[in-house]
Amino acid sequence: MIKTFLKSILIGLGLFFAPLAFASTIDFSPNTVNVEPGKTFTVQVYVNPQAATYSAKVELKYPADLLQVSSFTIDDAWMALKQSGYDATDNINGVLLKSGGYPGGFSAKTLFGTVIFSAVKDGSATISVGSNTNIPNASNVNTLTASPSVAVSIVSPVITPPTPPIQPQSTPTPTPTVKTTPKTNPVVQPQPTPTPSEETPEPPTEAQPEETFVTNVANDSQASLISVLGNALSLGTDNLFVGFLVILAIIAIIFYGYKFYQKKKRK
Repeated sequence: MIKTFLKSILIGLGLFFAPLAFASTIDFSPNTVNVEPGKTFTVQVYVNPQAATYSAKVELKYPADLLQVSSFTIDDAWMALKQSGYDATDNINGVLLKSGGYPGGFSAKTLFGTVIFSAVKDGSATISVGSNTNIPNASNVNTLTASPSVAVSIVSPVITPPTPPIQPQSTPTPTPTVKTTPKTNPVVQPQPTPTPSEETPEPPTEAQPEETFVTNVANDSQASLISVLGNALSLGTDNLFVGFLVILAIIAIIFYGYKFYQKKKRK
């Protein structure tokens, strides 16, 4: 009874772990990517079988609004299969399908190909293994199990504005300040009003006698008469020499006139 129970447990464990003993995976390098929009990055795809394998069909899925496949290059050890249903690049639905045969087979982790992706815009994207992936064993049984994925972070760079160069500051020339002294109007000091004082009355002016007035008038008349005679004798020139000659001429005329009169009287 106990032996039968133990055999049943061993058979169940064998059936459970048998698929795991022959599990195969699709591996990526790198598994995380940080990229800017408009830039490209490269992902290498590996087939990691757990038994001898002679071919592989690999399907990758990605968000087409964030990523686009630029190119795929299968490794030189593989023979690419270009038939319909084995080779496709669909950047509208985000599907890449590639297939190839490996002459002689392989049983260790082997590079399948290289994919170049282009980042479209900011966001977080995941590149995963599609359900059409097939890694058959010698019995043509698909040995693929769950496989890792690639996490892609697309972030625009933070643009820092350039720091403007520091311009040397020139020392301003001081402007001389002209101080203007405000003009002040002179303050007129009030003059004290003189206090009227008792003045000594001036003696009354004595009236000049009338004789003095008559004498002055006579003197003025004589001076005017002499001036008129001098002007006449000098023939209006006011020259003393001319006046002297005129007087001599008059005296000569009178003298000769008198002599003439005496001679005529004697006759």
